[in-house]
Formats: sequence, structure tokens, C-alpha cells
Amino acid sequence: MAVELNMPRCIYAEQLEEWLLLEAFSRLWQEQGKGHLPITHSLAVRNDLLHSASHLLDAESSRELHRYAEQLQDLLPATAARMFPRPLTSPSSCSNAEILANQFLQQGSGSLWTAVRQIAQNLPFQASSRLLGDKHLHFTVGAYGHRQYVGLLKLTRSHQAVCKMMNALIALINPGQIWTTVVINVNFDAQVHADVNNASFESLLVGLSQLWVQDDTGRTYQEHKGCLLRGRLHHVSGAAILLKAGTVLHSVQAWTGGDRITMVAYAIGQHAHIKPEDRDFLTQLGFGLPGAPSPFYPLPELPA
Repeated sequence: MAVELNMPRCIYAEQLEEWLLLEAFSRLWQEQGKGHLPITHSLAVRNDLLHSASHLLDAESSRELHRYAEQLQDLLPATAARMFPRPLTSPSSCSNAEILANQFLQQGSGSLWTAVRQIAQNLPFQASSRLLGDKHLHFTVGAYGHRQYVGLLKLTRSHQAVCKMMNALIALINPGQIWTTVVINVNFDAQVHADVNNASFESLLVGLSQLWVQDDTGRTYQEHKGCLLRGRLHHVSGAAILLKAGTVLHSVQAWTGGDRITMVAYAIGQHAHIKPEDRDFLTQLGFGLPGAPSPFYPLPELPA
């Protein structure tokens, strides 16, 4: 079974504002006879949406969206800024995502949700092909385990600021989370499966899609190895769920309306064999390793 988490108040308010703005933008766009919004808006944050509206909509429609944005600011609850993790001396690589993440760290505080979404737009995604799904793009950092081989994924050292920001968001959403690895997937379409190489700890999934999870009391059926299995659909658009992905069967459902972006934090099955120096390095980046909680999290709110 899966457990749906309540998003922290600060994240929920930002999600609601972005969703309402995106819906209004989409309506104005379609009223101009332009069909659906470009899929590039899947990760657009508030200011990006307003900037795009100034260029893509006619003058009156753009003014209407800006007026609506001002009304939302007055109506929605204000949220306190969050302290960001300690900054690096300099970015660990010249990638756009790492430079941007380090700028956020140097800034010191702000919205983790908005910052991580902006960072995700600039990640150096890599193509991947798994037997469980179609080819998709992914960005993965942290520890890896493949049979007797255990180590750090290549992008971890070159994207240390990115790791710090993503891990801070994970710890904010679920302070008790245990994870060695984070993957951000783009348009991952998975059939019914269990992630058998994961450790027994619960995985945290945050994303923009539906997830089917096996549940004997559920009313939604999926075929697996010639049998119909009962389960439940979990909407994870702007939400988060916990599940033991290593033992519980699950699959990703079809989606519409742009790219599907999901972030998953999980622990590899071989976590006990991570080298001590690698454990220390991952802990410094904010990963919540089994038996070694990060000293930097959870992060406090700044005083109003």
C-alpha cells in the first residue's frame, strides 16, 4: 500500500497559485485559438508564466492574467521563506543547473519548491531505456548499487549544489525520509513492477502524474503476468506519496497535458556497503542515509 502525504503549507500555497495561474493562462491561450499550451510550461513557476504571457498572449489577455496574479497574491496565505543549505565555495561544474543551484545557496533563503523546479528545468538529463517502460529522460545522483558494485553516480560530484537543494526539499516534505539516491524522471512510463533492488525503506515520490499501487482493497485493476491485480490510483500531481517500492507492485498511468516530471528518493539495497568516505560525502550533501541522518535538516523557517 501507499501513503499519501500532506504537503507542507508553504509548498501547498505555491502549488495552488501556480496551478491556478497555469489554468488561467491555458484558458486565455485557447481563447486565442492556439490549442494547448506548449509542453515547456510543465515546470514553469509564477514569474516565468507571467513573463511568457507578456510574449505569447495579446496585450489585453496578458493584462488580465497579471491582474489575476495580483488578486491571487492578496487572497492566498503568505508563507515564510525557508533557509537554504550552506553554500559551496563555487559551483562543482559549469552546468546551468549547478550554477543556478549554487546561486540559490548563496542567496541563503527563499522558496525551496520554486527553486528546485527552476533547477529541474536546467538539468542535464540523460536518455535511459528500461525493460519496464519506454525510453525516457532522467537525472540521477547519489549512490548506486549493481550486484557487488557500489559507489557514487558520476553526476553527484559535478552537481553538489543541485544535490543540496533537492535533498533540502525532500527533507522538508518528509523529514523522516531515508534515501541514498534521487532520480528525476521525464515522461517515464512504467508497467507493473517492483523495484527489487531497492532497500526495504519507503521511497518518496513527488510528481505530476497518476500512480497505480497494488492494494487488495482497491477497485482499479492492472494485468500482471496473466493475472488481474487489485489496486488504487494515487494522484501525485503536486503531491507526494510513500511506498515500499521494492516489494509493492506499482505502475505509472497514462497522462496528458505536457511533460510528466517525477522526483523519487529511495535507498539502494546495498546501502550498508557504501564506503565510509562516500557516506560522509553524501551526508554533507544532505542525503538521509540509513543510520546517518543529515546534520543540516530539517531546515527552520526564517522569522517573519
